[in-house]
Amino acid sequence: MIEAISNRETATGVWILIGLAFGLSHKGIRRSLVGLLRAFLADKILKFMGVMLLYSAGVVGILAAVGFWGIALLKDTIFWFVFSGFALAFRVAMANDTGLALREALKDALRIVVVLEFLTNAYTLSLVVSWFWSLGLCSLHCSMPLPARSRSTRR
Repeated sequence: MIEAISNRETATGVWILIGLAFGLSHKGIRRSLVGLLRAFLADKILKFMGVMLLYSAGVVGILAAVGFWGIALLKDTIFWFVFSGFALAFRVAMANDTGLALREALKDALRIVVVLEFLTNAYTLSLVVSWFWSLGLCSLHCSMPLPARSRSTRR
C-alpha cells in the first residue's frame, strides 16, 4: 500500500503534519482544535457521516458490479470521500435551497477538480515540485472568498 502513495500525497501529508505541529504548539489553537473535534463528534454529525458513508459504499458497490470500479481505486475513493465528499455533502445539507445548492456545488467541484485532477494525475512530479504544488493549491484554496451567509444562518 505504501508504494501506492504518490509524491503529491506525501507532500500533502507533510504539510498537514507541519500544520498540526504548529497548531498543537500554541495553546489557543490547541483549545480550538479540541472544540472542533468535539463538534465533529456530535451525534447529528456522526449520523450524517454514517448515512453518507453508507450511500457512498452503495454507489461504489453498484459501480463495482457493473465494472466501473475496482480495488485499485480504493485509495482515490477514500481520499475523495474524506475531502471532497464531506465538503460537498455539508455544503448541500446547510443550504436553504438544496436543489440549487447541489447544482452549484457540483458545477464548482467539476470546474476546479477536473482540471486539477487531470494535471496532478497525468504527470508524476518530483517530491520537491509536489511539495510546492501542494502549498500553492492550499494557498489558492484558502484565498477563495467564503460565500456570504444568508440571514437565516446568522446568529
